[in-house]
Amino acid sequence: MKILFKNATVFPVTSKSFKGDVLVKDSKIYKIGEAIKKDKETEVIDLDGKYLFPGFIDAHSHIGLKEESVNDPIGSDVNEITDPVTADVKAIDGFNPEDEAIDRALMGGVTTVMIVPGSANPVGGQGAIIKFKSRIVNEMIVREPAGLKMAFGENPKRVYGDQKKTPSTRLGVASV
Repeated sequence: MKILFKNATVFPVTSKSFKGDVLVKDSKIYKIGEAIKKDKETEVIDLDGKYLFPGFIDAHSHIGLKEESVNDPIGSDVNEITDPVTADVKAIDGFNPEDEAIDRALMGGVTTVMIVPGSANPVGGQGAIIKFKSRIVNEMIVREPAGLKMAFGENPKRVYGDQKKTPSTRLGVASV
């Protein structure tokens, strides 16, 4: 499937904005330029007076882990607060691809996110990079695991201090 976006103010990643066209083929940007020609199979959408950006990437997100529609004071699946070191937990295992926030993110132009555990633990767990191109988790994964979430400072101090456990100070956080 091909879609040709015509007459937009285009904001490419590596050059200055310009008035022109973007050809998308199989859901990927195929060509950008001025006055791109269409063929018989190409759908044309006129974006005169509108702006066209590539999809935004959110490099630190809890989307799908702390669902907006779920009222859970503990934080849903964003934190495993049973131990200050949970390097083995994976954000993707708690991810809900039906979270309402995904649709709002897409409406705002966010197409890709790195989901990570929260900041309750000094060593919080493994992140994953996902693209909102499906509602099937395995089809959404770009890279997994993709980094290890770590947090220093007030969040772990508060969480474990409230439990009367280490770490309850910045010294304890650094020690863990």
